[in-house]
Amino acid sequence: MWFLRNDDFSQINEILVPKVNQYRKEMLADEALFKNSYEKGEFFPWVKKAIQELAEELNKQGGPEYQKVALQRIHNYYKGELVFVTSSTLKDLYISALRDFAEVRGNTYFYDGINHNYDHFEDWHPTGEGYAQIARQIFDYLIKNGLVPCG
Repeated sequence: MWFLRNDDFSQINEILVPKVNQYRKEMLADEALFKNSYEKGEFFPWVKKAIQELAEELNKQGGPEYQKVALQRIHNYYKGELVFVTSSTLKDLYISALRDFAEVRGNTYFYDGINHNYDHFEDWHPTGEGYAQIARQIFDYLIKNGLVPCG
């Protein structure tokens, strides 16, 4: 089972982390630049710059093409059942990529019914109760589709 959010598609660690490390080193070496960013409330400007650059690169590649290749790599290494879970806020282009992959692969399920009515903090991270509500939604989906042996 794999719970996916929008940033799982747009912030790809194998590309992002080296950029973050490079920009962090460069920006910390420039004390004036770092001080200026800090005064603006940008405490990690190297992350912001790396994310923006990665977004531009992904847009040049034609949207979800990188993700389609990554999904195919998953299939090459894992042949068992797979359940993708996401909220209804996932971007349509990512939903399409996941649905297409699930249809072609077989033994793959896609559930995008997690709603945002769960209990959460101001920044939308779930509280303990919110996580329980999300878990219930996923469990109900698994039961409904016969993916877990419960009666």
